[in-house]
Amino acid sequence: MTASIEIDDLPRTDRVEFLRQHMLAARTPLELRPNGAESVVVRARATPLSDEVSLLSTAGSGAAVHRTAAMARADAEPAVVLSLLTGGRSTVAQGGSAVLQRPGELVIYETSTPYAITFESGSARHSLTVSRSVLDLPERAFGAHHAEHLDRRDPVVASVTAFLHGLAVSARTMTLDQQRIMGPAAIAMTRALLLETSGTHRADDSQSLDARLLAYLERHFARQDLSAAELAAAHGISERTLYASLARNGIGLRRWLRERRLRAAAAMLVDPAWRTASISTIAHRWGFADHAHFSRTFRERYGVTPSDYRAG
Repeated sequence: MTASIEIDDLPRTDRVEFLRQHMLAARTPLELRPNGAESVVVRARATPLSDEVSLLSTAGSGAAVHRTAAMARADAEPAVVLSLLTGGRSTVAQGGSAVLQRPGELVIYETSTPYAITFESGSARHSLTVSRSVLDLPERAFGAHHAEHLDRRDPVVASVTAFLHGLAVSARTMTLDQQRIMGPAAIAMTRALLLETSGTHRADDSQSLDARLLAYLERHFARQDLSAAELAAAHGISERTLYASLARNGIGLRRWLRERRLRAAAAMLVDPAWRTASISTIAHRWGFADHAHFSRTFRERYGVTPSDYRAG
């Protein structure tokens, strides 16, 4: 559900304190520091896309926000932030470097390191925050992003910039279901940007894909309707890439599924907790369509029928 924050209706004397308390209580706490006597103006819209992904659109002036060292140290769920400036000017400082950001420019930074962002007159930005835990990347893909200014001429940077801008515009009218649908897409785009900007080798990405595919197979191998098309779609790859990944691990999909299902069925046949279950029940439980097919396949693999195997 999208939530909006405006302070124009609050008494001037209450605005700063209201914002300060709101920012301290946020999922990624920040400290508000007004620019002296200048009036603080803020409008914000927050859109959660999943438990690990959120979008924040802000416009304001007259203050800076700081992620202090204490806040960074206390970060239980480190995240990566992609922040696109759409109006005005702003400075993002982190890790000893500072970037003067202009409209249309994308900056990347991390919540586990202190940072500061200025909101100058007319400043407006969209910030996508993604927890590191869902990005499934090697450690060296992180840590290098300290207020890093990204080159708009890079095709991946340009694609992610367009995605973030479109997402922020569309978020205003999205239903809850549509917000949840966009969560995985936001994760995928953030992951692509980190791979492009961190110098992480494609071999690392291939190893990560291999591990995710194997984990998915382990979770779903018992389903009769599991297919190559589903595997590929679930990981945002083509079936050709899927088969190449499996081949790197010496896996033929049909053969692997048959062997994994047979091993699970064999274990259940001798499990005392399942001693009263019929052979057909066990066959169906592990993805075999009918008793006859299961018995024939089982005998080819183990040299005995399922009933004889159970009897010992």
